[in-house]
Order: sequence, then structure tokens, then C-alpha cells
Amino acid sequence: MKTWLIILAIYHGADAATTDLALARGAREAVTPSQHPLVLNLVDAGEAAYEIACVRRLEARHPTWARALLVAALTGQSFAVTHNLKTLGQLR
Repeated sequence: MKTWLIILAIYHGADAATTDLALARGAREAVTPSQHPLVLNLVDAGEAAYEIACVRRLEARHPTWARALLVAALTGQSFAVTHNLKTLGQLR
């Protein structure tokens, strides 16, 4: 499961990087009210830390729930990164 948690952290980093790039090119953040990159990166880092901590805590007693949470988090982040890349493609 450690590998998947690393992948989740990478997805969060990709989300932050693509969001920053899109904002620099004139896009607007749709999920949070702040448009400041530092605030958005802090929120994303906090979200990543919280998701990883929840998965790690569930892992020992409820491994099925831990995997389900991890799959949900990975799916959500993959959608976020895909959306950001699509937005960047439209801004060119």
C-alpha cells in the first residue's frame, strides 16, 4: 500500500502544479473560493496529508476500507489532474 500512497502524493503534486500553471494563464479555481496559489497549495498539501493519515490509520484494523478510501482518493485526484490538463489545453 505504501507505493499507492506515494502515487497519491504525486497526484496531489501534479494537481497543485497544473492548478498553478492554469491560474498563471488566466483560469479560475472552481473548487475553493481562494485564487491565491499559496493558499491553494496549502489546502492541497493538507488534503494529501489527511487522506494519507486516514488510509494509514484504517490500514491495520480495516484494510478493505483503507483500500476503498485510497481508490476514491486516487480517482478524485486523477479527475482533478485530467481536468486541469484539459483546461490548460483550452487556454493555449
